[in-house]
Amino acid sequence: MSLIGIEKNLNKIKKLGEEYDNLLKERKELETKIEGLKAKYEEGRYGRDVFSEHNKKLSKINENIIKIREKVRIFSGNISKEVDEEIKNVK
Repeated sequence: MSLIGIEKNLNKIKKLGEEYDNLLKERKELETKIEGLKAKYEEGRYGRDVFSEHNKKLSKINENIIKIREKVRIFSGNISKEVDEEIKNVK
C-alpha cells in the first residue's frame, strides 16, 4: 500500500509542477507587459490606473504559486512518511 501512496503523491507533484510551470510563464509574460506599460507611463502616454488590473492579476498568480509550493511540500512530506514506513517494514 505504501508504494502505491508514494506513486500517487509523485503523480500529484508532477501535475502541480505542470501548473507551476504554466503560472511561471504567465507571470513572466505579465511582468514583461507591466515593464512595457511602465515605459509608456514614464513617457506620459498612460496613467497610473492602467497598472491596477495587471498588478491584481500578478498578485493572484503569485498567490497561486505559493499555494502550489505548499501543496508540493505537503505531498513531499507524505512521500517521506511513506518511505520511512517502508524502511521500518524492511528491517
